Amino acid sequence: MQFSARRLSSFKSTFVYLLAMVAAPGAIAQTLEQSEHGSFMINTLEAPNGNLTYKGVIVKLGKGDEAAMCFDTELLRMSVGWVKATADGQSYDGWAGLVDPRNSTSFTASHGGPPTIGVYTGKKLEKGKPGPKVEPQARVATKVGPGWSSGGSLDDPRSPSKYDKNLTLGPLPKDQARWNGLYRHGDQVVFSYTVGKTHVFEQPGLAAGGPNPVYTRTFHVAAHEGPLTLLLADVDVAADAASVAVRTEGTALVGVAAKQPAESVVMAGLVKTPAGATLDNEKGRLVAHLPASKTAYVFQAWVWAGPKAEAGSFTALHRSASKTLEPADPAVITKGGPAIWGSPLKATGKLMTSGKADDAYVVDTIPAPEDNPWKALPRFAGLDFFADGTRAALSTIGGDVWVVSGIDEKLEDIQWKRFATGLFQPLGLRIIDDKIYVIGRDGLTRLTDLNGDGEADFYENINNEAQVTNNYHEFCLDLQTDPQGNFYYPKGSPWPPNVKSDHQGTMIKVSRDGSKMEVIATGLRAPNGTGMSDDGRLLTASDNQGHWEPACKVSWIRPGLFYGMVPAAHTPDRKAPTAFEQPIFWIPMSMDNSSGGQAFAPKAGKWGPLNGTMLHMSYGKSTLFNCMTETVDGVMQGAFVQFPLKFDSSLMRARFNPGDGQLYVTGLKGWQTNAGREGALHRVRHTGQPTRMPVEFHAHVNGLSITFGTALDKASATDVENWDIEQWNYKWTGNYGSPEFSVKDPTKAKHDVVEVKKVTLSEDGKTVFLETAEPLVAANQMRIRGNVKDATGKEGKWEIYNTINKPGAKKAL
Repeated sequence: MQFSARRLSSFKSTFVYLLAMVAAPGAIAQTLEQSEHGSFMINTLEAPNGNLTYKGVIVKLGKGDEAAMCFDTELLRMSVGWVKATADGQSYDGWAGLVDPRNSTSFTASHGGPPTIGVYTGKKLEKGKPGPKVEPQARVATKVGPGWSSGGSLDDPRSPSKYDKNLTLGPLPKDQARWNGLYRHGDQVVFSYTVGKTHVFEQPGLAAGGPNPVYTRTFHVAAHEGPLTLLLADVDVAADAASVAVRTEGTALVGVAAKQPAESVVMAGLVKTPAGATLDNEKGRLVAHLPASKTAYVFQAWVWAGPKAEAGSFTALHRSASKTLEPADPAVITKGGPAIWGSPLKATGKLMTSGKADDAYVVDTIPAPEDNPWKALPRFAGLDFFADGTRAALSTIGGDVWVVSGIDEKLEDIQWKRFATGLFQPLGLRIIDDKIYVIGRDGLTRLTDLNGDGEADFYENINNEAQVTNNYHEFCLDLQTDPQGNFYYPKGSPWPPNVKSDHQGTMIKVSRDGSKMEVIATGLRAPNGTGMSDDGRLLTASDNQGHWEPACKVSWIRPGLFYGMVPAAHTPDRKAPTAFEQPIFWIPMSMDNSSGGQAFAPKAGKWGPLNGTMLHMSYGKSTLFNCMTETVDGVMQGAFVQFPLKFDSSLMRARFNPGDGQLYVTGLKGWQTNAGREGALHRVRHTGQPTRMPVEFHAHVNGLSITFGTALDKASATDVENWDIEQWNYKWTGNYGSPEFSVKDPTKAKHDVVEVKKVTLSEDGKTVFLETAEPLVAANQMRIRGNVKDATGKEGKWEIYNTINKPGAKKAL
């Protein structure tokens, strides 16, 4: 499938996010090496001397992206500024000079961490080969802590993590500071935040380039009743250092000698500040003090580091700018900027790429924008529809959001538009009132196109209270809302499973307006997918086999409950739970080695006989399942059967289109999946034909009741030789996964055969009852194989899996 588009200016990217690829690493790496990502990236950043920015906006600066700056959105500080690293004496052309700290992460699907300034790594992409030494090129930095204060003190008010006293996590208190979001205007970026009650716009830039650039921060500060304190740089001061300060009207300049490198100095300057502003060296902290102001004002701060011999050049440049420079007001470019991602890419969909005309459900394919000018991989991880049903938005693990239009019956005029870039692993997406919301590791963000050109101009923070560490595995996975508009998303546990924060391994609820965040359930490991019923009564989540998770499963998530991952129990007394909430059903590895999300077909929808049904997706096996649930004395349990359909990539996310009423599924190719393509978008369409699949399932003490969508042949259906049942249990331990144990004798790793005594068929020919020779008891896993004909004589082989948490009452025969 070929696409066409005008190529506009953007930027080359070699940094790749943490879900890396399994197949053809060389070819994929080549694509990633050439990928254009944009002028900024939201991510965790590791800088020298333990300077970690957990939720940073990394902005490329200068000609040829010669320098970059990272802004810490939790602490409102400029955490570090740097120039491109050198690898064995040569420039390392990574995204903004960054390098991925583990060569195997980005290009081979192994586990790894965030981007880093200066480490051992490889320019070449072959797995296992040592890379050149990349020298740190950080120029200026601040220590971890508040970057602003409305009360005078820059002390960190946050408490250390109760799990690790060396970690202090999360944003500053809302009454002290709040990140509001960022504006993109072409290639320019403006930050928006609040200090106390004072709103601030800030734009990063360069006053001069070269190996020792002059970093600038241009501010628009609203009127404020009290003084404000702004941290510009922290310096590891040399023993014989003496600060130098020069002040003239509207100008302040201060410098201090640094311990490393030798004979170096860090200097800061202010331009066009209000009367009474000062800039001071406070024991190696270069701090600006801004007096109260009845009006808004614009000023600029400069920071430079370099050899003492060049300090005079910086001083002269600063003095000259102080006399002639009128800093441009960053607020001016917060109204919507020019589009940079060109015209939409065109494609033609294909109907019935899997399934046949007489099947109840078939697959249509909407080609993903793989052949795009920016070589951006369409590794889709979030999906939802606009109200008109002809357009949808999809997010990617790499940080993009695409809008696809032209969705109709024939799919002949599909168009893809790149809407946003630079997001921090947006693995969930919802559209509310035609506004796009994404959940990333940095929080819940609303994306707004301010000027109607089809690209996001404002990346608005709705809630960023969830703590994040630099552990790669604590993804925020999927995004749902209830009828009241509250948001829900699960957060993964770390790997290795050593919990460090209050939010790892939890289900999180955020109020509709974003003002409140709370943990509602604990004990999740790798919950790569959720679901919400139309009435909001049923919130589900899958989880994946691993430590304390004997197999994949789908659970009903309810407030206050614990779901199995012991390190993420978050009990007040830190004691390990001795029991956990049993899932709706377990899933054996042979059917789903890595689970995706769930979807609920509307009860009054257009999806035929499966209206009202819960569906489950497998990321690992790229398959779709029909789920048949029941509740026995308040205990939920269920069974599932696979759709006989094939898909181009994994299945992770699904939504029903409000327009045509059909199911749309999407996913990506990462580790531990058999996915064929990097990403795909499919429609699972009801043809109007009846389904032959099982559609209802009940477990009774004396047997199993299974209802099919069409009538069965009586002789075939009632022949006990055509049915086979096995059962087994799993063991809940700290081991990775579990063998399959006998229900009757838990000491033996084997399946139990469940004898079918008799099979009866209902009068309408659709429901069979498999009467068992022995009473059924609770069992983690059951497999029912049936080889039966339908009433027309067509053969059917079905494999149903279920969990019995509590068998129902004896069924009268």
